[in-house]
Amino acid sequence: ILSGDDEFLMRKLEKQFPGSVQSILWPSVVVATQPQPSLMSFIYQRLRWAGKWRANDSVYTKVLAMFILAFQITSIIAMDLLFFGENPVVPGALLGLKFLLEGYFLFNVSKKLHQGFSIPAFVLLQFAYPFYVVIIGLLSQLLDYEWKGRNGQQ
Repeated sequence: ILSGDDEFLMRKLEKQFPGSVQSILWPSVVVATQPQPSLMSFIYQRLRWAGKWRANDSVYTKVLAMFILAFQITSIIAMDLLFFGENPVVPGALLGLKFLLEGYFLFNVSKKLHQGFSIPAFVLLQFAYPFYVVIIGLLSQLLDYEWKGRNGQQ
């Protein structure tokens, strides 16, 4: 794996010393990084990140990745039924519930980390994100990527 040494080290530490790795929601521990300079470098970054789950020996991580993929596919189906189905009430209610729960969660995390939360951006991304997750998830299993001038197979 061309990247992920920090993540895999953390997982080895947790395996060797259970309970030693914990999430901390403090603004002082947030690492700010520059955005990728181009769309292709962004896509390669996401392919690299998504492809790491196969090298992970955690059943929890693999199940979570599959759940997220299935959930986003379900969201796409619900959007299709909402806009093109004969009865948009049920898919609309499910998507509304999803929006409310995710919005509540992300707003609170953003607030705790002293990050901004844009409601218009959140609403727009609710429609784009499921497609992004499914496309990157599937492509990460099919394509190679480039990182720091090196080619890698995920």
